[in-house]
Amino acid sequence: MPAPIEISALNSMWVVAKRRLNPVSFRDGIFDFNVGYIGTAILALVFMALGALVQYGTGEKVEAAGVAYIGQLIKMYAFAIGDWSKLLIAVIAFLCMFGTTLTVIDGYSRANNEALRLLMKKDQSSARNLNIWMTVTSLVGIVIIAGFMSDVATLLYFAMICSFVSTPFFALLNFSLVRSGAHKVTGGLFWLGVFGFLYLAGFTILFIVYEAGLLK
Repeated sequence: MPAPIEISALNSMWVVAKRRLNPVSFRDGIFDFNVGYIGTAILALVFMALGALVQYGTGEKVEAAGVAYIGQLIKMYAFAIGDWSKLLIAVIAFLCMFGTTLTVIDGYSRANNEALRLLMKKDQSSARNLNIWMTVTSLVGIVIIAGFMSDVATLLYFAMICSFVSTPFFALLNFSLVRSGAHKVTGGLFWLGVFGFLYLAGFTILFIVYEAGLLK
């Protein structure tokens, strides 16, 4: 997926930061959220289609090392689109990962900074604390990349497990938040939220059962 479910918390942090500079109405916040949500859903379908139609079923073993995997990925899509697209694909891949890196460092740092502020029961947090969190997040990311550079498959597998297992908890937290306050969801959105939570919880249980080998 192009974005994990906990990005809702990051989106909230960005709205809070934006309100410190410019007035943001409820309608503006909803519009901003919908653009990101719909855009992410479309990208998810595109990524899934690319993986299913280009990468899956080729019979070619996926490289585990980071550099080799990137080269293989570019080669696969260049084969499907044409050799002329190699440079274009490489540039797009770099821009996607660069943008993702900025988003993760900024968003998760803000979320961790806010969590620490709440735990310490402070009224506000300083920009210095946020900069510290950004530095720590960057260093942790470098350590993880260095540790898994020769085995990207293990890193992706670990990230997939963490994502599947944690998703229902984040979904429940999201649902509890949108059910409170002056703008709480009702009607069709409420039942869509219920269905979404049950779907995610059921899919997670199915994933755990499958990984445990009970369906093999």
